[in-house]
Amino acid sequence: MKKLLIVLFGALIFQGYVFAESWEERAASRTPWSSDFPDDPACWNTSVEWNTVNPWVVGIGAHFLYEDYADCYRVCAKNNTCYQEGWMDKDAASATCTSSSTDSLRNILRGDGTSVFLGPSHYAKSPCK
Repeated sequence: MKKLLIVLFGALIFQGYVFAESWEERAASRTPWSSDFPDDPACWNTSVEWNTVNPWVVGIGAHFLYEDYADCYRVCAKNNTCYQEGWMDKDAASATCTSSSTDSLRNILRGDGTSVFLGPSHYAKSPCK
């Protein structure tokens, strides 16, 4: 009986390993970003317009500075923000992002001309590669 349980347990572990999906696979299928996988990178689904529905999907952003702000985009996805008009006035905009800064998401992604590289006008948009 003990051997049977060990074999069954081993089969379950192997099956879980075989069917475990990587973030790369989720990115390839444009899976919406989920807090179930909090370490997945987040980027903007380019088929979604501003101020409509949550655009954040699993993937790497196309902008050359994406890596510097990847944590901020993940915070946007986690808090379901950064894509609606007036998002900077909401409580979620006060969340901090990036390990090298204690500044708020609002200030880092403000897009007021000093951070133009993060997106057009006052939005913070990083389209997926």
